[in-house]
Amino acid sequence: MNDSTAWMRPASVPLQRLQPASPTIRGTQAHAPPDAADAWAKRSLDRVDEGIALLDAEGRVLFANRSARSRLRGGAVLFDDAGRLAARRPADAAALRAGLADAAGRGLYRLLRLGPDDVHEFVALSPLDRELAPRRVLCKFGRRGLCNPLALQCYASSFRLSSAESNVLQQLCDGADPHAIARRQGVALSTVRTQIAAIRGKTGTRSVGDLLRTLARLPAVGGLGWYQDCAA
Repeated sequence: MNDSTAWMRPASVPLQRLQPASPTIRGTQAHAPPDAADAWAKRSLDRVDEGIALLDAEGRVLFANRSARSRLRGGAVLFDDAGRLAARRPADAAALRAGLADAAGRGLYRLLRLGPDDVHEFVALSPLDRELAPRRVLCKFGRRGLCNPLALQCYASSFRLSSAESNVLQQLCDGADPHAIARRQGVALSTVRTQIAAIRGKTGTRSVGDLLRTLARLPAVGGLGWYQDCAA
């Protein structure tokens, strides 16, 4: 019986097959049983804030982490079509097929921009080692924002930003300018500028641009499963 949702459960291709045969951690040989190593790898990938999926050359989803499953569940640009990665628009479907063919068949890396301008998605397709995973493609979904929410909270807390300053920082991270923030908050523009100056002073950044570049370099903290309720 064909189960189109099988990819949403543990991967049919054990992940340890994609790893070096004898991994060494801090100089000690890893001796975890294959099943335990496989489960550890899957749980670790579920903590990654970036959507990651393992595909075959036809776009069938062999494994997807929690973030990818969330993106494909009724996605506006890409979605799960009976266990296959599919695009809503015909032009995007053609671009996806061509990208998969290039990655799986020719060993080429592809970056695709799919969807209309207002809800577009970036997808990176990377070929995997042909001996370890023949005709398999690693699909990485574009980031949802400049900085993941928990990393932003930790950053604000580490510099002791006030709740108002943290709120302004979040809106700057989302792309709002001081005028827009002032309108949303119902405060004077001078108040927002004072808060931004306070944020820059506490964080030691020279400008808003410098601040945003710093946020863009932060590693994701926790991952999707830590702050968003998604089905396993």
